[in-house]
Amino acid sequence: MEKQLQQASTDFGLLEQNFIEQALPIELLLRYEDKIVTAFAYSDFIKKVALQYPHAFSQILSNINSAFESVSTPGNLIDISFYTSAHRQLSEQLSALSDTAPTPQALEIEAGTLVRRFRHIHMLEIAFFDIHKLQSIETSLLAVSRLANSIINAAHNCLYAALCKRYGAPQNNQPLLIIAMGKLGGNELNFSSDIDLIFTYPEQGETQGHTVSKKSIEHQVFFTRLAQKLITMLDQITQDAFAYRVDMRLRPMGDSGPLVLPFSALESYYQEQGRQWERFAMQKMRIVNDTPYNQSLHDIIRPFVYRKYIDFTTIESIREMKGLIEKEVRRRQINHNIKLGEGGIREVEFFIQSLQLIHAGRHLNCQLSSILASMQAVQSSALTGDVDMRQLKDDYLYLRQVEHYLQIFNDEQTQTLPHFSSKSDEASVRDNQARLRTLLGDSDYAQSRANISGCMARIHLVFNSIVNDANKLQAPSIRAAADKRNNASDAGDESDTSNAVNTHAHSLIADALDDIWQLSLQKEEAIEALEEQLNEEAAVIFIDHILKFKKKTERAGVSPRALNSINKLMPLLLCEMVLVEGEFDDDVFTDQAQGVFYILQTISGRVTYIDLLLEYPQVRHRLLHLCKKSLWVAQQIAQYPILLDELLHPLYLDKNALSLAQYKDQCADQLRQFMLRVDVKDEEQIMDRLREFKHTNQLRIAAADISGTLAINQVSDKLTLLAEVIMQQVIDLAWQQIVSLFGHAILPSGETKQLALIAYGKFGGIELSYDSDLDIVFTHNADLSLSTDNTGTRKQISNQEFYIKLVQRICHICTTKTYNGILYDIDLRLRPSGNSGLLVSHIDTFERYQETDAWTWEHQALVRSRVVVGNASLALKFDQIRHAILCKQRDNRELKQQVLEMREKMRSHLESKIPDLIDIKQTRGGIVDVEFMVQFWILANAHKQPQITKWSDNLRLLESLQSIDTIDDTQMKNLTNAYLTLRHATHRVQLANRKLVRGGDKLSKKLVQSLKDVQHVFDTLFG
Repeated sequence: MEKQLQQASTDFGLLEQNFIEQALPIELLLRYEDKIVTAFAYSDFIKKVALQYPHAFSQILSNINSAFESVSTPGNLIDISFYTSAHRQLSEQLSALSDTAPTPQALEIEAGTLVRRFRHIHMLEIAFFDIHKLQSIETSLLAVSRLANSIINAAHNCLYAALCKRYGAPQNNQPLLIIAMGKLGGNELNFSSDIDLIFTYPEQGETQGHTVSKKSIEHQVFFTRLAQKLITMLDQITQDAFAYRVDMRLRPMGDSGPLVLPFSALESYYQEQGRQWERFAMQKMRIVNDTPYNQSLHDIIRPFVYRKYIDFTTIESIREMKGLIEKEVRRRQINHNIKLGEGGIREVEFFIQSLQLIHAGRHLNCQLSSILASMQAVQSSALTGDVDMRQLKDDYLYLRQVEHYLQIFNDEQTQTLPHFSSKSDEASVRDNQARLRTLLGDSDYAQSRANISGCMARIHLVFNSIVNDANKLQAPSIRAAADKRNNASDAGDESDTSNAVNTHAHSLIADALDDIWQLSLQKEEAIEALEEQLNEEAAVIFIDHILKFKKKTERAGVSPRALNSINKLMPLLLCEMVLVEGEFDDDVFTDQAQGVFYILQTISGRVTYIDLLLEYPQVRHRLLHLCKKSLWVAQQIAQYPILLDELLHPLYLDKNALSLAQYKDQCADQLRQFMLRVDVKDEEQIMDRLREFKHTNQLRIAAADISGTLAINQVSDKLTLLAEVIMQQVIDLAWQQIVSLFGHAILPSGETKQLALIAYGKFGGIELSYDSDLDIVFTHNADLSLSTDNTGTRKQISNQEFYIKLVQRICHICTTKTYNGILYDIDLRLRPSGNSGLLVSHIDTFERYQETDAWTWEHQALVRSRVVVGNASLALKFDQIRHAILCKQRDNRELKQQVLEMREKMRSHLESKIPDLIDIKQTRGGIVDVEFMVQFWILANAHKQPQITKWSDNLRLLESLQSIDTIDDTQMKNLTNAYLTLRHATHRVQLANRKLVRGGDKLSKKLVQSLKDVQHVFDTLFG
């Protein structure tokens, strides 16, 4: 230590010079020179803080003086009351800062600086007393914890008040409850520990609003922002380093879960999804701030943590977690770690917590978060057997003291003893070994290492004793439970599967599937067990899915309750997948298995959905049917598991008696209610809710389609009406956003909203499919010489600019890719002049373009166009333009040539070039051939029979053409049936999550005939 003391003496000289230069009182500095030099020698952290903040250190010197005076009598130590008054200072300083900070941002920056410096100087004080042995390790742990409590509370109160000024207080002045976990929860925080926190609040609602602006926000948003700001203030690294590393991974659902939850969501999570390790973690929970809601929160958590019966399932969890730790010790070779190594600090914690969780449901005095307090409680309740609790406590405190010293050296979170390795600095290791053995009072480091090893060996014996003793108690109950489960399973097999499993062969397969799931079979054994039912390729894929899912349930922290339900469900589900009635199709089975396991992977931790499948056979059967028919549907259910509820009372199985107009009104009303709670300024939430609504309703349509309760034209009708309702909402939202920025686009008449959304293609033809994009043209009728009014927050712009920005915002809402994907792909290429034209045109400009500049293919496209959103006058104007253009007289020979050339051009660019794979849309005799024939007939005959322009969908257009004898009744029926067959086939391909259909034997006779019928008419018409 001589070298360290010499350097410390030099550093003290620098500190003395700082005091002189800053005119700080020097009397106490000189009085305690020897003590300060010693502290500098043992702790680089103390030296760094003292030199960085000499003014604050000068104030701490008076506390140091008081401490030495209070322990002047041999054997006396300071207690925790010594720190109380100093901690009140931070709240007072932050409160004063709140009154003087010019902006909320300035407050957060200045308050953060104050918090970090306060933490450093008071941690210096604690370390100084530790080095000079003025306090016990118990007092030191409590002092570090209370300092953290004080800082968290003061920072929270400061930020809470600032947010209340901005948005008003939450209803009933609800607080954010800050739950400390781990060592902070037990008030036993080590010197350089991070802090584990969970945030919650009582109930949902809205803040009371700013006194002037009246702006309010939802509680979820308010408390999330508060939590984010608190974490930043504690965790952010600046020139003053940071106060505490904040770890939020113990919250429900970990990093993927919300940062803040209301009590109701917290309770629901722990009741339904809480895992065994979370019981251990929550056993050490403590609410940092004092609120009227603390007891209510404890009432939610306590039943999850402590059971009224003797809970030996805890032992299995201890064994599993300990096994993981031992593997980690071996893998990383952390033999010098006094926390994670054999007999380390964590083994003491496991020992005490297991006793608590086994017995504390009955012994209420053991429901404590502090390990030290719990030691006394379990001993007083006679739960420790032959274990020498006094020795265990001494060993635990000894390791905690060593841990404390290791971290005091340089304020680093470490539990590793200084040792030589290929990566270590030899001089640094020797210095730290000398520091540690001197602080521990040993003659050399070998003695210190021997003392530590002896301590850890005793702890490891104690830990192993409880695991072994509990194994003896547990084994009979496990065997009894297994027998009971097997008996129940046998009874269930007789009642639930008697209809399906009625042969000896089926029984053998059912047994094999049960073994595959329940036993640890080799992959080759499992495949061999299914060779009678599946071909080798299908068996390999199936077994791969099973083993992958089984591995996830074992390693992903699935709760015991969920795992129990999964183990009951899987043999049933696997049997129902393999033992099907009728001819078995390996390809269909492979697709079904992919969909089913895709869903299982996503719901494995959500016991509600597992139980739904377990308890309701009809839900399983409907799910298997949907997955068999559509991989796309399986992916949708996996993304939105709430849709499984639809299978319990499936409305899609009923024939819908609503007219299309009623369906559209119903859909619009549902969307309006769906969007009620969305903040119009929260664009991300708006986009997510719109996508969720679309996916939910689209899946209902798909399920009805698969189940045969919707005809093919009704499927397209509903998909199109769904898009219309959503686009109306998108336009309304985009309009509000643009108007708030730039004001209204004004017409001379005083009207404002003059925008029309013209649907083309499948959207215009009321023939949307599941993956259709939307072909759209926007027009408006605003006066181009006028500008917006001055009601927006930004400068006025021209009406033309207004509508361009409006369309840009509409496209942004639809096409931005969020967690829920996109809403719709928007294709604007059919607008005047295509990609080189304006995003939105005046209706007069649109008319002139169609009259003078449009190509024949653009007039073809106009056949399948209609106004979907727009006011009556603008819609009427468009209908008049469309009618006039379509009714123009044309040279039919020239028209036929132009239509045919465009069709061949499309076919050469878009038709599938992959052998044996067919694009039903583009192939010869496909959907586009029907569309081109109808468009030709309309353009060729409308000047003589203008009534045929009324409709935009191909089915009614074919009827119109038959009514004027352009096609005969047989042609109309053949083309209509073929067109419906082709559309039905495209829907099936999309539901299978494919784009092309395989030709050859896999193509149905009806589809082949439809292609031939269309091709025959097309070739006859175009020669």
